[in-house]
Amino acid sequence: KKKGSQSLSALWYEWLTAEPRVYASRSVKKTTLYEFRHAVGYMMLFLPNGFALDVAASAFKNEVLNMGQHAQANALAFLKANGSSALAAGTALKALRKLHKTGKLDALIADFHERVTNGAIVDPTPAAALPTFIRLQPNL
Repeated sequence: KKKGSQSLSALWYEWLTAEPRVYASRSVKKTTLYEFRHAVGYMMLFLPNGFALDVAASAFKNEVLNMGQHAQANALAFLKANGSSALAAGTALKALRKLHKTGKLDALIADFHERVTNGAIVDPTPAAALPTFIRLQPNL
């Protein structure tokens, strides 16, 4: 059975709101988990003002949806500027991975880590569930 294409923002929303969480579910295949983990990791790079998500907030799902759409728009614009016409999550992930390997995401990753250090990123996802290139360092 083949699944239809999903948008990046749909993966973002599901990653942050699904119960049980995608990264904690035993029913999620490894390939699906990889796709979700990396798509969400790359999308975090495209929120230049950072983000603060509080799962206890009443507007949590709304905030997740809005941030996902904003990150998706920025990511797709970045891909388009770099010669990719990707729209679906799988194709966008493939294009982002290729750009990452060639070093075109290095500045975005450095900026992201700076935002983490400055406290501009508050993510409810456990660090171990994120891809290594984006892993949030716990405050010591």
